[in-house]
Amino acid sequence: MHILLDVTRLVSRIGQSQLTGVDRVERAYLDFALGLPRPLFFYRSTRGYVLLGAEGGRALARFADGADLPARGDILSHLIWRGRHPRHRLQAALRKFALARCPHFTGLSRMISAHVPSEAVYLNVGHANLSPAVFEAVQPRKVLVYVHDVIPLTHPQFTRAGISARFEQKLSQVGRYADAILTNSNVSKQAICDWFYPNPSPPCHVLYPGLDHAKNLPLPRNPQRRFLMIGTIEPRKNHALLLDTWDALFAEMGPDDCPELHLVGQRGWAAPDLLQRLDQHLLRNTKIFEHGALPDAELRDLMQSANALLFPSLAEGFGYPPLEALQVGLPCIVSDLPVHREVLKTYAIFLSPLDPQAWKTQIKEILLSGSSGLASPMDDLPNWKDHFRAVQAVISDDVRE
Repeated sequence: MHILLDVTRLVSRIGQSQLTGVDRVERAYLDFALGLPRPLFFYRSTRGYVLLGAEGGRALARFADGADLPARGDILSHLIWRGRHPRHRLQAALRKFALARCPHFTGLSRMISAHVPSEAVYLNVGHANLSPAVFEAVQPRKVLVYVHDVIPLTHPQFTRAGISARFEQKLSQVGRYADAILTNSNVSKQAICDWFYPNPSPPCHVLYPGLDHAKNLPLPRNPQRRFLMIGTIEPRKNHALLLDTWDALFAEMGPDDCPELHLVGQRGWAAPDLLQRLDQHLLRNTKIFEHGALPDAELRDLMQSANALLFPSLAEGFGYPPLEALQVGLPCIVSDLPVHREVLKTYAIFLSPLDPQAWKTQIKEILLSGSSGLASPMDDLPNWKDHFRAVQAVISDDVRE
């Protein structure tokens, strides 16, 4: 089996902020490809397209896992006045591993033909580089695309201006060129099929993303009357509901008994009112704490001391934080969304994302009882081994050599 993995998204993200759920899926696929014979990796850079072999893939994995980037870019980076940006420092570090390069405007098909076996499978799992130029260049090789969600189309109010139109163009190209679509839930699969209707979508396979068991072993629990939320601070994640909830908790319980709320995640977009409210909140740094993105060790410490994870999103394609919380033994209260019901089954408490009173009541019950009242710890969490076994089955069934 020969794989050409598109790593454009990962290359664009390393060194800028903590990896998102989509980034981490692409990181896991990088390991999968590195475990196969003669893997190839492909990305769109600032100045063109780059093809890497196994050595370049291993270097990318090291940088994704936190290895220091070069302090400065190379000569090419400085010629275009971008030598200090993390993306361009990474690209400079990877250039020495390039098997081949070409500019954006010419030579892509020749580069692919010269270096990529005709029986290789092109895998794109990052929602990036989904362009006709790339799809045409990899023909007649088979194409698998992982579509994580269609939130830009179903909930355009939660995306930046112009994103919905661009995402629609990308999905149209996926429908035209992909031999199969992979996605993360039956809810996402139905949304994808609904979008293509009345035209048929490519064959669509549900493969739950896996969890990194080495990083998320069960933790000894030591709740300290605190609750944790993990997610970028943006409208879709619904931090406003938790601020409303804490206003009500503080008014009812007072400063001595009101629990703490710990927010983990970088600040996102289109939330000036929310950010102003958070910055000026009377409970900030006494009962409400904003941490930004945290290293794994610090996040595990917070999980260990929390009573529960709160996840009141208004829309999700999958949602990693609740599963990772359950993996370490932390109870979860989540928004009552179909995808949460599908993935979390009976292992979470489901509440309306529009009802702060219900969240206040449930939080008080957990504090009073010392227990969430949930079922036993989730013992059938998704894992990458099963995920990639399914990927190989899809390739064998739908992509015949």
